[in-house]
Amino acid sequence: MAGNLHRIRLFRAKFREFQALIPSLVEGMPRLLAKLYSDCQQFAESEIKVLLDKFDENRPDSRD
Repeated sequence: MAGNLHRIRLFRAKFREFQALIPSLVEGMPRLLAKLYSDCQQFAESEIKVLLDKFDENRPDSRD
């Protein structure tokens, strides 16, 4: 968990300008911010599904 948190912090550090805008977005554009997070979540879920499908295809016990 500590390693994951460290990677998240490194990733966020690359986008300091956006991090600084988050408080004003929460106040002024909550729908836009919610859509951004929702879109990112959907993208992550889709990518994870693709990777899991590839993993399943390559498992020895899944071959006929």
